[in-house]
Amino acid sequence: MKRSAAVSLVLLLSLACNAPIPPQSAPSAAAPSATVPSATTATPDPAMVPTTTPTPRGVILVSGIDIATVGSDAFLAQTEEALLFLQDCAPDALAVADEFVSTIVESDRSGMVVAQGTFLASETTAFAPGYPQPAQVYWFAGSVVHDARHRWQDQAGTPTAWDSLTLEQREAIESDARAVQIDMLEKCLDDVPEEARGDAEYLLQYLNDMQDGIIPCDYCEVEWADRDW
Repeated sequence: MKRSAAVSLVLLLSLACNAPIPPQSAPSAAAPSATVPSATTATPDPAMVPTTTPTPRGVILVSGIDIATVGSDAFLAQTEEALLFLQDCAPDALAVADEFVSTIVESDRSGMVVAQGTFLASETTAFAPGYPQPAQVYWFAGSVVHDARHRWQDQAGTPTAWDSLTLEQREAIESDARAVQIDMLEKCLDDVPEEARGDAEYLLQYLNDMQDGIIPCDYCEVEWADRDW
């Protein structure tokens, strides 16, 4: 996809951490074999994101929601599906996202640029590989809610610049954002079509296992400069 110089600048300077990781174990014989996307999209170091970096203009996809979207036609369609899904099953969560997310931008990396409210969403985040489209929408909607929480944290005075945080601080902000994400996903699980609900349940279980300490937040130990996703 061709991007303007302004958009390319945003993507170059505002990398974040949403890497695909394999599931630690299959919860049942019926569990999908697809890769589970990372639960996190933590905040870039503010030093990497100049305050003068322009936010690209986007398209308003859902009436009454001020979140703009920038990306390919397929990305716009998937984002619209995710926002409409939230509107149907978790309107309160969407209202919070509408307050804290200004723009969703298709990117090769995922993360929230808290200074601007720009949620960078990678293909892995928007189109969770190996999962049916309704489960992808379910995951993407949860990612929007997760990253809205990171901007909420920043505005509440919680440090979110990854490289300056201790491991304990990183785990704390991720646990907080993940809890909000899980709450929304649990409310919306029954809204996933039956043929994809098993996949959605698997993704939700992955998050719950991390939240309960059954699987580690291994990405929390990776320094910003060492990330390759």
